[in-house]
Amino acid sequence: MATAPSANDLTRQQLDELDDLLQRMLNLPLTGTEPPAAQSTPAGPTWRYDAPSAPPIPSPHLVAPPEPPRAPVLVAPPAPAPPVVVRPEPVTAPVPLIPPPEPTTPIIERKPTPPSARRAPKPAPVVSAPPPEPAPQVVYEPQPPLPVLLWPLAGLNWVFDRAAGLLGPPGWLLRSGFGKNVLGLAGIGLLLYTAAHLATDAGWVTLPFPVPWPR
Repeated sequence: MATAPSANDLTRQQLDELDDLLQRMLNLPLTGTEPPAAQSTPAGPTWRYDAPSAPPIPSPHLVAPPEPPRAPVLVAPPAPAPPVVVRPEPVTAPVPLIPPPEPTTPIIERKPTPPSARRAPKPAPVVSAPPPEPAPQVVYEPQPPLPVLLWPLAGLNWVFDRAAGLLGPPGWLLRSGFGKNVLGLAGIGLLLYTAAHLATDAGWVTLPFPVPWPR
């Protein structure tokens, strides 16, 4: 009974076939039509280890020889330039600016005029003051005579004024026109209130509210 080949043998066989194929491709001529390259079968996993190639050694004729050490070169600093001497210029004294002389005009002497030749001043015109206007006189129109029927009311008014004047400022207010108007309106209001009370008591007028009246 034959034994089955191992995986290492198969891998080595595939590598050998691949090397033969590459060698054939390299030996083919470059001119003419090249036949299509045969498709290589995928190789299985390989277990071969290739050692890294050593770095190339340069040729001795291409390597430049080392340069000899050079001595340091000392450079002297440049000499400083000679100082520039500036000679001071003489200072001239300022010249005052004198304005040019103005042209002189001849002075004409005037002879004094005698006092007789002077004109006498004209007298100021005398303006007479207007006579004062008479003050306007107030003329009071005579009042018409009071009727006989109103004599009692006039007498009552006179008595009220004298009695109110004795009360001082409150009395003066009552006897004035404003005070008399207030008293007159109050009297009319009391008369109307009394008439409303009498009408409700007699039954002539019916009010929605009772009219208070002192008992």
